[in-house]
Amino acid sequence: MVPFLYEVFVMLGVPDELRMPLCAGTSSITSFTSHRKTNAVNFDLLRLWSVPIIAGVVGGTVLARYAPAAVFKTVFVLVALLTAVRLIFRDRFPTLGQDVPRRLRLPYGLTIGLSASLMELAAASCQT
Repeated sequence: MVPFLYEVFVMLGVPDELRMPLCAGTSSITSFTSHRKTNAVNFDLLRLWSVPIIAGVVGGTVLARYAPAAVFKTVFVLVALLTAVRLIFRDRFPTLGQDVPRRLRLPYGLTIGLSASLMELAAASCQT
């Protein structure tokens, strides 16, 4: 979705410095909306994880401002690889959710938000 939005914003004349944040935000909102329509959003879980994940996204956004392109590529490859391993060995990994101990919610949430924001920007930077 991000590469498509990027091209649309180019055609609309959106300034360079606004394009990527606008792409990432629009893509995230679109994804949430489509998941909500199919009842695939657990709002209790969303409330539980929202603060640490949002903090991670903010951290990723700040990091993205100063990080070299290699950081985005590395994060993208690592998260894609970890996701593939998790899918292949699904029954060997715990499910993140309400069962995660309270003391681990902040580091997990920060990691989820940070990696999600950096992956989104990495995918988008492939178009530029």
